[in-house]
Amino acid sequence: MTAKMSIILILMLSFSLTLFVYPAEAKSYGWLVKNNKIERKFKSGKIPRGYSYYFRGWKGEPEAIIGIKHGYTLKSKQWKFFNPKKISVRTLILRMYKRESTHFYGAWIIDHRGRKMGIWFSDSEGAKIKMAGKTKIAYISPMPVKRKRLKRRLFE
Repeated sequence: MTAKMSIILILMLSFSLTLFVYPAEAKSYGWLVKNNKIERKFKSGKIPRGYSYYFRGWKGEPEAIIGIKHGYTLKSKQWKFFNPKKISVRTLILRMYKRESTHFYGAWIIDHRGRKMGIWFSDSEGAKIKMAGKTKIAYISPMPVKRKRLKRRLFE
């Protein structure tokens, strides 16, 4: 076999493998669907029942708050569980405003099968959501937010 034929054969095999592997991998990801009603609920501090609540980031300045429907489990160490009866959601949201953000988004968190599995509140419009089974969430990671640096003058 010549070098040219072996290169062609390798390219054909790698292409055919991506056809089989990619669809299986794509089936394990979820997504967000923006929802103004969820945004208003979070901003009012009256969050719905039936969810386990988590925040990501420092307690003093969280970057996102999520509610995961009962029946789903979150296996990520990046998210910290909190009880809305003990820690006020309104307080967490006020602390989020310290992050120099101008707008926050509410959204449904959709699983890999197209079912609503939770709610989202963050200044990030997008997230990477990976499932580790039908009801196990491997991770939810907010997409980076481009922030404009506020120029502050000293001794104004």
